[in-house]
Amino acid sequence: MLPDGLSLILRFRDLVTSPGDTLRQHTDLLGPKKPRVWWGWWNKAGERAPAEVFQHLQGKAHRDGLDLLLFDSGRSRLHRARCTDVQWKAAPAFSPKKTSTPAYYRDQQYLAWFELASIDPTELDASTLHPWTYHRVNAFFEDAPSRFEPFYDKQVSSAEELRQQDRSIWFVRPYKVEDRTNVVSLLDARTLKPSNFPRKFEQIEEDTLLWMSDTHFSVDGHHAFARLDTPGERPGERPIELALERELGSTKVGGFLLTGDITWRADPAEFVQAREMLWRLLGRRSPYRVALVPGNHDIAFSKDPARKDLKIKTAGTEARRAYEEELYAKLFYLPPPACLASGRRFLVGNAVPVEIACLNSSHLQQHKEAFQGHGFIGDDQLELVEKEMGWTTTPTRALPFRIVMLHHHVVPVTYRELPRANANYSVALDAGALLRWCVKHRVGLILHGHMHQPHVTKLSLRNEEGGWHTITIAGMGSTGVELPHLGEVSKNTFGLLRFGDDAVDLTFHTLHRTNPTEELKTLAVSVPYRQGG
Repeated sequence: MLPDGLSLILRFRDLVTSPGDTLRQHTDLLGPKKPRVWWGWWNKAGERAPAEVFQHLQGKAHRDGLDLLLFDSGRSRLHRARCTDVQWKAAPAFSPKKTSTPAYYRDQQYLAWFELASIDPTELDASTLHPWTYHRVNAFFEDAPSRFEPFYDKQVSSAEELRQQDRSIWFVRPYKVEDRTNVVSLLDARTLKPSNFPRKFEQIEEDTLLWMSDTHFSVDGHHAFARLDTPGERPGERPIELALERELGSTKVGGFLLTGDITWRADPAEFVQAREMLWRLLGRRSPYRVALVPGNHDIAFSKDPARKDLKIKTAGTEARRAYEEELYAKLFYLPPPACLASGRRFLVGNAVPVEIACLNSSHLQQHKEAFQGHGFIGDDQLELVEKEMGWTTTPTRALPFRIVMLHHHVVPVTYRELPRANANYSVALDAGALLRWCVKHRVGLILHGHMHQPHVTKLSLRNEEGGWHTITIAGMGSTGVELPHLGEVSKNTFGLLRFGDDAVDLTFHTLHRTNPTEELKTLAVSVPYRQGG
């Protein structure tokens, strides 16, 4: 039984028009000669036309007109509109009247079209939402029932509450005094059910993950690119976003990998910069599409972790506090384990299952007053990750494609390292133990950063059954450090992992303040999901 007064909030965003142009181009078509304009429904993946509800709303629109709200999620603005018809099909269809549809999408097909007799361009106050309560329509979702359980029979709280929900239509009814009035966020701890090692696979419709490393966000100029709030700089000085949007297609990037040295000095303000970048890249999507590990610059073993000649004075809780509190906890809504390891499970593109073990190679097992910055993982961490990821030594079914992320190298990358007293060497101290662990658990790809030099290596090792298992090991270089600290390649780089039917294709791309992005084709590699042995 549908409630009396049922209505809609339609979401839109100026994705293919200038800011404010979506609304303007629709209102421009309204006038004495054209008293109606058609508004297309750009449904999201997993949404479908609920026939019974649309039929009910269509009848109301025909009889009395249907008052509804338009929500501009890009600018968090609300507008009122009056609907006089609803048309929908089982498959996408053209506008019922193309000449009454804005030119920029009149030749495109959508599941539903709404005929609007009026659109009020006046921005409404957020209190306009308070007379409404969320109503459940399970038939709106292909995988019904709905996953928005915490919102139903609750007063609509704010535009921000709407913006955080990954859906294109809300069905609302008039508010009743018995309705709940609490504020709900899909990003809060109760709703996300945060976990350092989620059991469920995060659904990622896109087939590509973005890989960054050694971004080195800095409070004193060691990051190569201008911040958004730098006086005189254009907003376009967001190199990653610019490269994705203009050259590679940002809609194809569904998740984000970051292999350490996120900051320069482990300063809290530097972690804030990193978090803001990740939020921009995520948009409305879950933060659990991010997999990251700390680097030696992110653990404040001394007051200045950028200096490797300083003796260790502090470690433990204080050393990792800024990473834990300003980045990890605020991004994922819980503190990390003591070892700073985590895990992610993605279902990428054409339903490719991917498991990612995020290892902390900037471990706290450092030798006090002797050295800092050496890579070390430790057996305790490997045992924890093995348990939490559910990686068994005798799998009884086909495994997801497995990736290990860490910061330090596991094979030599730097052309030559000179023997020096108190020097830091790039290969992790227990790299051999890690490689054996990766063979044991059929890991296909290891990603790391550290020495700002991109590279790819394939390594074949004997497994327990006497066969050979091949692991591809890739180092990113640096996505963000200033030029004097770059390796032999002398360019900032980022990577793309594209998951196809049988393999993941890994490509490296340059990043520059003004020059176009280029692919480093000599480093491109395809990694099959099923390795020998």
